[in-house]
Amino acid sequence: MDTKNTLIAIVLSAVISSICTATILITGKTTTSSGSVPAQASDLDEIEAQLAQIKSALALETQARISLAQQLSNGGNGTAVASDSVSRALSVDTEASPTLENDPQTQSWQQRVDQNRADRLASQQVGFRQQQLINSGFAREEADRIVQIESEESLRQLQAQYDRRRELAASNGDQASNINAIRAELGEQNYQRYLEANGWPTSASIGSVIGGSPGANVGLRAGDRVISYAGQRVFNLNEINDLTIQGQVGESVLIEVLRNGEAVQLTIPRGPIGIISGRQYRR
Repeated sequence: MDTKNTLIAIVLSAVISSICTATILITGKTTTSSGSVPAQASDLDEIEAQLAQIKSALALETQARISLAQQLSNGGNGTAVASDSVSRALSVDTEASPTLENDPQTQSWQQRVDQNRADRLASQQVGFRQQQLINSGFAREEADRIVQIESEESLRQLQAQYDRRRELAASNGDQASNINAIRAELGEQNYQRYLEANGWPTSASIGSVIGGSPGANVGLRAGDRVISYAGQRVFNLNEINDLTIQGQVGESVLIEVLRNGEAVQLTIPRGPIGIISGRQYRR
């Protein structure tokens, strides 16, 4: 019986420790995101990953409890009574002892995560900036003019950055993309599998398109995912930038994107595109 009591005490201690750890982790993350500034995308991904780990740990604890209860129940009537007591003591009663998913603090944290995601998606919609200015007291004509000026300034800076990158590549006598050793070793198909295995994006997600830019003129949209540029597979925005400075400026090239799960090909002049990267979220 001493051995059985010890096993019972160990399981009880493990479950209590797991729940306390989960509570501390969630409380810590909630405090970090409680300021007036919305949590950054990387923080939100980290929080979601941590919550998944917590749920997994609790599931393992529950399985261990069930396994122990079954083992104890095989030892006779007296042991069965002890097993039943352990089962009742360790069972999760959603009414008397809410799980983490039903805990008000956890629900409040999840609501903030969902709201931040919704805010980011809303900011990518056409006309969001104008409406934001109108809500601040500007007339529509004034808001439209401000957005136009902002776009023109963004394009000017984008062109200046592109020119500097192209000049630097020319001065080095090499316009080739930076060499990715892993990609070169694995090849395109296996490199994509490698990225997927690590949970990394396999395309360049567009968060927004600068008004009046080449990208906007050819019909690129927020939410599009670029998968190739000038016939070459791309996995992120940096690879696109490397390809834009190759060849002849202004020559027509094909850019392929995934839009609502379907491949769309557009013709765009080689040079700065005018897109801003957007993080891909998976639930």
